Amino acid sequence: MSKLSDWWLNLTGAKSGGEKTSIQVKQVADSTVVIVSGSESSVNITNMYRSTDYQSLFSGLEKARERVKKYPDDLELSQDLQEMQKKLEDFKHDVQKLAKDFNKIPINTERQRLAKQHFDAGDYQAARTVLDTRQTDQEQKSLLDKQRCLQGEQAEVSNQLQDNANEYLLMAKLTAIDYSLPDRIGQASGFYESALQSARTPENIFEYAKFLQDNKQFHPAEALYLEALELYQNLAIDDPTAYEPSLAKTLNNLGNIFGKCNRRIEAEDIYRKALELYRKLAEFDPITHKPNIVYVLNNLATVVNIDKSRQAEAETLYREALAIWRLLDKADPDDYKCKIAGMLCNLAELTGADNNRQMETETLYHEALKLNRELAKTDPAVYEPELAWTLNNFGAFLSKENSNKEEAEAFLREALEIRRRLTSANPAAYEPEHANTVLRLGILVSSNIERSKEAEALYWEALKLYRRLAVGNPRVYEANLAGTLCHLAKLISNDIERHSKSEELYHEALDIWRHLDKADRAAYGKDLVNTLHHLGCLIAVKIERKKESEIFFMETLELSRQLFENAPLVYCDNLIHVLGNIGLNYLSNWQDPNTAQKYFQEMAILAMQYAQHKDKSEALTDVTQSH
Repeated sequence: MSKLSDWWLNLTGAKSGGEKTSIQVKQVADSTVVIVSGSESSVNITNMYRSTDYQSLFSGLEKARERVKKYPDDLELSQDLQEMQKKLEDFKHDVQKLAKDFNKIPINTERQRLAKQHFDAGDYQAARTVLDTRQTDQEQKSLLDKQRCLQGEQAEVSNQLQDNANEYLLMAKLTAIDYSLPDRIGQASGFYESALQSARTPENIFEYAKFLQDNKQFHPAEALYLEALELYQNLAIDDPTAYEPSLAKTLNNLGNIFGKCNRRIEAEDIYRKALELYRKLAEFDPITHKPNIVYVLNNLATVVNIDKSRQAEAETLYREALAIWRLLDKADPDDYKCKIAGMLCNLAELTGADNNRQMETETLYHEALKLNRELAKTDPAVYEPELAWTLNNFGAFLSKENSNKEEAEAFLREALEIRRRLTSANPAAYEPEHANTVLRLGILVSSNIERSKEAEALYWEALKLYRRLAVGNPRVYEANLAGTLCHLAKLISNDIERHSKSEELYHEALDIWRHLDKADRAAYGKDLVNTLHHLGCLIAVKIERKKESEIFFMETLELSRQLFENAPLVYCDNLIHVLGNIGLNYLSNWQDPNTAQKYFQEMAILAMQYAQHKDKSEALTDVTQSH
């Protein structure tokens, strides 16, 4: 037995530096069993040395050895011996590998079972005979024919399912325009769901997501866009020409969802990816994709502009979009005018924040308004929403100046009349815009103390609308709700008998602003500062609540300093205003001129430092007159 073991070790190379292999040779009854353990798995190779294949090879090897022994100087015979040794070694390794394969392959047929049985017995020829390829060939042909048949049937079924899905899509769209249905959005959504059951393609998923987005159902729309995005990304790897346009469109729409849900940072990231893709596509097809570049630039500028420290960057994006659009082919004059008007309004909203650019802003709004009035006359159903948007924003801008309040109110009331009518027909689509105009009109009316009751009624109407909207979409409408609460609280704070109600409204707004500020200070920090400041001023009139008021003022000042440090030119006015009002409260309400003087001095130094950039004389004059 030891001689056989030594021979086997030499044959397998177990003593060499190759793969580590453990060999056990055991006598079982009249047979010898060789157990081989390698790095991958253990296999039993039984009766291998007694197989006819082995016996033939071994016999040839012995004969070669005898010839070499007889003729040791014959190089050809030595070469024959080496070849026979290699054949036997290769045979062993092949049998060992095949044994592992047998262990891995599921034995699911009778032929496979018999073949393995013969193999384990060392009867390799019998194993080959069992696996008769003629019968296997016949089965292969039959199975391939069946597969082709099934593939044909599958392709036919897939086409039929897509036709079925298309019918559901058409039914969904027809339902969506049936405004007599009390739950047309829900019923249409049901048909879209059925379409996806029939064919869940990225195109169908996108269609459903766009419908939900258009009807302010942002959360489910986001989930669908993300699903479509993953599918288009995978498809674009193999066929970028076919699928990159759809991928870019999905990115842009997903960015719109993030923007609507006040997820500014995510929106900006998505828009930049879409813009990069559209710029690449426009190199090969400018006619198709340059308009798409404009859309994404406009969207990107809008989210960048939320951070007031980046207004210059936003303006560059807006102007690039406007410049590209003005040079595009005017094949559809109405659509061309509509897009120009929209971009003019966006740019005007940005320039309107700069007191030194008021004339420029009015010029932009007037051009946009002229275009939208022309369009609304030709097709009111399509262009009245755009006209209302321009009227609303222009009116809000003009309401800041006393000389234009009558014109501002006329614009806002015209916008409100259009939006009330649109909301009555389609609340899901137009109620948010309706609420916005009601609020802006309330802000304008509240500037006249004699119209306080009218302003309050408008604020309560806006608040009711935003509360309802915030229940369904808190991430979208929480900021609007908090802003409305603050305007109403400020208005009724003029009545000392209603201070407790005003304080209640401010606290509700404060909770919302704190939550939003944690997510995005650049967007909501100033709103938090203003609410803390107004709440501090409200309770400062009661001397017994001085400490409580001071807590609000100190938090206000700390946040104002942080905002100022990040963007000095943007938040300088705000910090000056906070310092001045804190000083006034120490002077007037708490009779502490020394502490008041400290805040006034800091305010004056700050104003002088930044006088070269902004005109602070008005702010200083206001505070001085208040003294």
